[in-house]
Amino acid sequence: MALVDQLETQLTASHHSAKNLLVALVDELTDRFPCQSKENCRSAWGAFSRSRQSAGIPLKTPGAMNSLDKLTIKGFKSVRALEDFKLKSLNLFIGANGAGKSNLISFFRMLHAFVDGNLNGYVTDNGGMSDLLFNGRKATDSMYFEMHFGHRGHRFTL
Repeated sequence: MALVDQLETQLTASHHSAKNLLVALVDELTDRFPCQSKENCRSAWGAFSRSRQSAGIPLKTPGAMNSLDKLTIKGFKSVRALEDFKLKSLNLFIGANGAGKSNLISFFRMLHAFVDGNLNGYVTDNGGMSDLLFNGRKATDSMYFEMHFGHRGHRFTL
């Protein structure tokens, strides 16, 4: 069994609450970044809703929106340690080439892939596990993530 499959199996089996956290994160991102057109949005939401229902994941309750207020990422791609990064309702990421702007977006793409049950595909499409770890497997043995939604906080390690 590939390392990615083992990580996905362990995360699914022992950290069910992490999956719920990622679902909440996708809900928040969906609210913050609406579709360009109503037709695209209806189509995408319909497919997303059906996949969540078939997986036994409840749909978001209206009025239950919480914002992602604080984020910690350690050991992911070029991000050695981003600790207690505070987010507001609108965030602009400006920085020099190689500062990690794209890798922050990649982090949210990885979470989306995990929620969709395609973490293995994400890892494969991004060069393998060693390419996702800060400075590779020899320098980093795990990735750590922590997110705060209002008064609720969630963390997990891969």
